[in-house]
Formats: sequence, structure tokens, C-alpha cells
Amino acid sequence: MRWIVILVFGSLLIWNCQPTKKEPLKLVFVTGDEEYRSEESMPMLAKILKRELGCEVTVCYAMDSLGNIDPNNLSNIPGLAALNDADLMVLFTRFRALPDSQLQHILKFAESGKPMVGFRTSTHAFRYNTIPQNLI
Repeated sequence: MRWIVILVFGSLLIWNCQPTKKEPLKLVFVTGDEEYRSEESMPMLAKILKRELGCEVTVCYAMDSLGNIDPNNLSNIPGLAALNDADLMVLFTRFRALPDSQLQHILKFAESGKPMVGFRTSTHAFRYNTIPQNLI
């Protein structure tokens, strides 16, 4: 687990994320994979970073229509608006096809130039049968 903490904060140091900033760094963890249990591992990492480094952390989960964590739901990760003022996004998803309203938060963050860390299946984090209109 120590190498993960080094990876996450190495990203922040390389990006030089306002080192004189008085507020805690805001980290958003985006989870959603049915294979590697990111909904279990990422909250643990978030808790360590909060405890050890005083970061403000938010974990966004794939959820079903009733609001239960459901890594098999490929099309719903509520709470992504937390990315709007985040300093770092940690992405651990696989084959998601999010609605435009949710995808926009991820795209906006990616275009901001702020650091991102992708775990395991984040090389294929999204899969759409057609290209979303906002990407055309």
C-alpha cells in the first residue's frame, strides 16, 4: 500500500499543486469496476491519505437506481461534481458508459491539466457503443 501513497502524492508533487495553499488537498476517487473491487480498496486508500496527510477525500461509487453501491452498474457514478474543485482525481473504473451529465465532470477535470492517477483497468475505463455527442 505504501507504493500507492507514493504514486498518488508523487503526482501532486510533480504537478506542484499550490504548495503554499492553506486548505487541505482535495482528492476525488472515482470507482467502478466489477473485477478488482475498487469500491473496497479506494476508500481504504482515501482513509489513509486523510489520516496521514490531512487530505479532504471524496469517493464516488458506481451505484444502482436505489442508491446502493453496485460495481456491475456501468452507467451511474453519482457525485462526480466533486471533481469541480478537486486537486487530484484517482480513477479506478472499467468499461463505464456514463450519461453526459456525469461524463462532463470527468472531461472538464481532464482538460484542466490537474493530475490524475489511473489504477489497473483505467486503461479501458470507459466503453461506449457510440461516440458521445460532446466528443464529436
